[in-house]
Amino acid sequence: MDILCIGTELEPFVQSRPAYWNRLIKQIRGTYKGKLTYTSNWEEFDRVPFWKQLDYIGIDAYFPLSEAQTPTAEELIAGWQPWKTKIIDLYTAMQQPVLFPEFGYRSMDYTVKKPRLVDGKEERPNMESQANCKKSVFLEF
Repeated sequence: MDILCIGTELEPFVQSRPAYWNRLIKQIRGTYKGKLTYTSNWEEFDRVPFWKQLDYIGIDAYFPLSEAQTPTAEELIAGWQPWKTKIIDLYTAMQQPVLFPEFGYRSMDYTVKKPRLVDGKEERPNMESQANCKKSVFLEF
């Protein structure tokens, strides 16, 4: 395989045991010759202390982009701008490419306001909202 992800969305573990991660990356590099990444959640990507030791910055891109029931692609593109600035700032500081190992939108009302199913209830189906969300990602990135 070309890329190995060494972990996904483990912020408390990453923050509490940085020496572990440094050793792990070194050990993996000793046997694995492909590229390495770690996948952070959108809320934590700027707090991962070992990006420089990896080949890619991985971000699960479930960013809250709008509070609208059915946001337009234009509204979503506007919603991406502050996040995009933070992503570019991190890319510039680390000089490493950024991957979105995960992104996606449920076909429901308010899909980017509530990217996760928190309360166990689904909203009304909304295919237009889902399509607009995907369109905005492809237009922006």
